[in-house]
Amino acid sequence: MNLNKEISFNKKKNALPTKTSINFIVDEQSKINKISIIVFVIFMVLLGFFTKFAIIDPLARVAKAEREYREAERQLDVYRNQLTDYAQIEAEYNEKIGTFLTDNERSYLDRTEILAMIREDIFNYVNVKSIAISGNTVRVSTATTTMDNISQIVQVLLNDSKIAYVTPKTTRVGNETSNNVTADLEIGYRGKTGE
Repeated sequence: MNLNKEISFNKKKNALPTKTSINFIVDEQSKINKISIIVFVIFMVLLGFFTKFAIIDPLARVAKAEREYREAERQLDVYRNQLTDYAQIEAEYNEKIGTFLTDNERSYLDRTEILAMIREDIFNYVNVKSIAISGNTVRVSTATTTMDNISQIVQVLLNDSKIAYVTPKTTRVGNETSNNVTADLEIGYRGKTGE
């Protein structure tokens, strides 16, 4: 059997041309469209991440901070409104109950402030044996230390703006060549008015 033989039912030749080959034209446009769609999808995903992390999240943090600020401001206004008549109430309280401090005692520094200053200025250098406070004058007795430590303490105290004067009195401990001393420091603090 001959498979290459043309089969025709009509022996008459057609006037129109007949197709004798297959056309293998590749559709490049559909490939370009698929790549464009993939690139566009990747771009949209990246744009979504950028929008979320670079725009929406920072704006949300700013909005939250503004809400917290407004709430704190509102709370401060409430506290201020509650304290508007504090001076009047304090004056009435002092009239009825009486204050047990004289005007001179009121000019003294708060004892907790004095103790805090002693803790900051002296405790870093030497142990303290005793503290005596009378008015704005403080007497501090130290444990055994060196003259260098006492000099550093005096320098630190004199640099404190709330201190008017420092008078150290030292006693040698041990033999004559020993550098160890105990010290009694008299510290004069300025009052609340800066005197």
